[in-house]
Amino acid sequence: MRSLPNGGRLSEPTLVTMPLQIRRLDRSGAALLRELRIAALKDAPQEFGETLAEALSRSDREWSDLASSTYVAEVDGHCVGMAFAFEDRSDLETARVGGMWVAPGARRAGVGSRLMEAVLHWATSENMRRVRLWVSPTTPAEELYRRANFAPTGNSKPFPRDHSRSVMEMECELNKSG
Repeated sequence: MRSLPNGGRLSEPTLVTMPLQIRRLDRSGAALLRELRIAALKDAPQEFGETLAEALSRSDREWSDLASSTYVAEVDGHCVGMAFAFEDRSDLETARVGGMWVAPGARRAGVGSRLMEAVLHWATSENMRRVRLWVSPTTPAEELYRRANFAPTGNSKPFPRDHSRSVMEMECELNKSG
């Protein structure tokens, strides 16, 4: 699988003319996940609770374990985004989203929205009642989550490693039919 052409900076016309595909990785996607996560941490280190050094110190087994909780977005075989989706260990009716990243040249082109659709579909198929995440307020990421029907829960906490900033929790209640 090819990934991150031109340093993750795809041109807008490429995205418009090529179909976007979203898929969930399995354990064999560990190397791809590692590459994407490192690219994300290099591109926007201020947006993640994990540092590049922490990611680089993760073992192969840890990457394999994390890969099966990862969705990737691809355009013409190139990975342009990712998100983690997993069950909340403290609430088995709640899914969590984290590590959302879209390559700079693919931003504002629907990649994040499609990743969120995939995560919400997975959570619904797993009979989750809700999906929660943490986000820095007043950012494009918060706008994306609001468009995906997430709303603030009222919970906030200091940002990891920078207590001068905070993150807020958002939640999307999933509709159950039938």
